Amino acid sequence: MGHEGAAQLTSAMLLDAVAAVRAARGWQPVLFVEPATVLDDLVALTGIEDARPQAAGGTGRRTLGALRALAASGYSPIAVVSTDVPLLAAEHLDATRAALTEADVVFGPAAHGGFYLAAMWEPWPELFEDATIEWGSTRVFSTIERIALARGTRFQKLAMERDVDSPADLDWLRSRIAVIEERVEAAPSHTARALRELESSVGA
Repeated sequence: MGHEGAAQLTSAMLLDAVAAVRAARGWQPVLFVEPATVLDDLVALTGIEDARPQAAGGTGRRTLGALRALAASGYSPIAVVSTDVPLLAAEHLDATRAALTEADVVFGPAAHGGFYLAAMWEPWPELFEDATIEWGSTRVFSTIERIALARGTRFQKLAMERDVDSPADLDWLRSRIAVIEERVEAAPSHTARALRELESSVGA
């Protein structure tokens, strides 16, 4: 789809993630941005005024950095969600808040082995800094779950969702949205629109 098409789809998935957070009960959206040079552009796109530079480093450092920043700002509970999981919905955030009434941490496992959501009452650095976590592998979530349970952490997980990283994921997304729309169920509107526009431009 080219760089422009990829940027269009990425923006659409971001907007659907923002919509999910805003529709959920009791959550306040905060945007963490990398690179910081596009911060103003993403504020304009999303309407989220509380936008901050993302922590440097890999997934673990970025996630922990965001959680620490949220905690320092007085938020509790705190959560970080991925913006490349187009089927993320308010129900995921509602389920997270409900789970946190009994859990210390809640994670949403992603189909490729990572996670699309990490929520807790306060940051747990050991869940992101442990040397046994192979970031980028298919064992990230399972390793974090093992570490949490070994420490006696009250751990709960949400339903697995699929992130969009590859052409195969994109094919899956197209077919999944088609099924959702055939059932007259709520599809991620920005993502569905972007896919239609991209397919139309390719056809033209």
